[in-house]
Amino acid sequence: VLVVVVLRPGDGTRPFSLSSSGDSEASRSKAVMDLLVNKGISTHDKLTDTSTPQFKAAAWIADLDYAMRPIPPIDGDDNKIDKFVQRYILAVVYYCLGGEGWLDHLQFLSWRDECNWIKQTRTKDGQVVNLGVICSESVDPDESGRVEKILMPWNFNLTGNLPEEMGHLTYLRSVSMSYNNIRGTIPASLGKLKQLEELGLSNNILSGTVPHSFGGMDRLETLSLDDNALTGSILMALNSMIGLKYAYLENNMFSGNIGDLKLFGLSSLEQLDLSSNAFTGELTSVFFNHPTMEVLDLNNNDVRGRLPDTFGGDTDPAKLNYVALHNNKLTGTIPSGLAHLTDIVFLDFSHNQFTGKVPSSLGGMTKLECLFLGANDFAPSEFPSFIQNLTNLKELSLKNTSLTGSIPSWIGALGGMYLLDLDGNDLTGSIPPSLGNLTDLYIVMLNRNKLSGHVPESLIDLKALEVLLLDGNNLTGSLDFLCPSPSHPEPHSLKKISWLFADCGGEKIECSSMCCTECCLDGEGGCNDEKWLINNNLIWEHGYTRQMFEFEM
Repeated sequence: VLVVVVLRPGDGTRPFSLSSSGDSEASRSKAVMDLLVNKGISTHDKLTDTSTPQFKAAAWIADLDYAMRPIPPIDGDDNKIDKFVQRYILAVVYYCLGGEGWLDHLQFLSWRDECNWIKQTRTKDGQVVNLGVICSESVDPDESGRVEKILMPWNFNLTGNLPEEMGHLTYLRSVSMSYNNIRGTIPASLGKLKQLEELGLSNNILSGTVPHSFGGMDRLETLSLDDNALTGSILMALNSMIGLKYAYLENNMFSGNIGDLKLFGLSSLEQLDLSSNAFTGELTSVFFNHPTMEVLDLNNNDVRGRLPDTFGGDTDPAKLNYVALHNNKLTGTIPSGLAHLTDIVFLDFSHNQFTGKVPSSLGGMTKLECLFLGANDFAPSEFPSFIQNLTNLKELSLKNTSLTGSIPSWIGALGGMYLLDLDGNDLTGSIPPSLGNLTDLYIVMLNRNKLSGHVPESLIDLKALEVLLLDGNNLTGSLDFLCPSPSHPEPHSLKKISWLFADCGGEKIECSSMCCTECCLDGEGGCNDEKWLINNNLIWEHGYTRQMFEFEM
């Protein structure tokens, strides 16, 4: 055996050996192609077309791979064939996904064993993880060294199409390639990966439909295909993924009747996000009675009809804590039985067609932190008294809900609030001074009501305030106490509020141009006619928690 040591700048020493048989480049290339075609790994056409990633990968492993692996005979040892083939497939992945332009090559195509095509990195929380190719470790040599994970998420600049050859990495348990520029369709061959537990392809440019073969992936626990341009129906495939725990499919163009999803067959499902698609149909009680599901996000679809009357099971209570159904076409009244879902922390029913009154039984949902009911067709009613029982409330939006009467003084007892949105109602009376007790308030929208009187000076205690909308009312007096000035310098008063809108002129509010962002004058049409809609499309990557406030104007 001839051993040659090659030196390349920056790579150190890379030993490789030529086989003792003295194979020529031509004979090695032919042997590689014969093996790959015979085993059904790649087609003859792709292996002979010099422009394809398959040709480049075969040429590399035959002639350019410093490891210069012996080419196993077609009828040789299966384990040796599998190891040779997996190295070739990883080279195909490299060429298919623009490896030359990757931000980190992870030692792909190096002389090292493909199980060492990795790099250690540190996560934001300080944890050290390996990225790249992760292989199995076993005392059984036949089971060791098989590719189990391909981990290249978060802006590696993967660009191109996923190769069909990946379906032959039959030991794969995890593929993570989210937040890249992968385009084209999802290969049907991925459905052959019966050991796969995690498939992460979110935030790419994938199109087409999800292959029917995915229905056989019964060990899959996490499916992340969100934020692509995928179409067609995926519900029937989901029904067969009996081990599924986390389904993130939002922000695509999936369609189908939501009732076709057989949730009780998915007995381990914990998080279901189908938001921002084109699903239709009506919701049945199974969506609210599932024994393991914690997150149900169907916002921004075309779901219609009334909500079911039954919520939560008697012997096995539902575990839902996050329910987002906003921007659909739901009708009828909100059932009082909804209050049986006592673990709910986030509830958004806004921008539907609900009628009647909000049931007082919701006061029993004492874990609620975020409640959004705005932009429905509720009957006129006074400020819901049950809200005073929601002592954990942080975000409350009753925008355009036909509220009448005054803002109750007890609102000042909800000390954890940082969003109060009462825009577009018929509220009268004065702003209660107790509002100043809510010192964490970040956004206050009282605009487009019939409030009167002076703005209470207690609001000077709202040190975190960034948005204060008071326009479209009958308020009077001066607002200059809210702004930094020589007489009220920081830090004794508020910092400058980023968005402060009020009615100015005539007998309305006095507010200097240095204080108010916009003064709406009497008779001035179109002043602050923006919708000021809070974007509630929270995402799984942040644990469905608020990271920032965004407005759809």
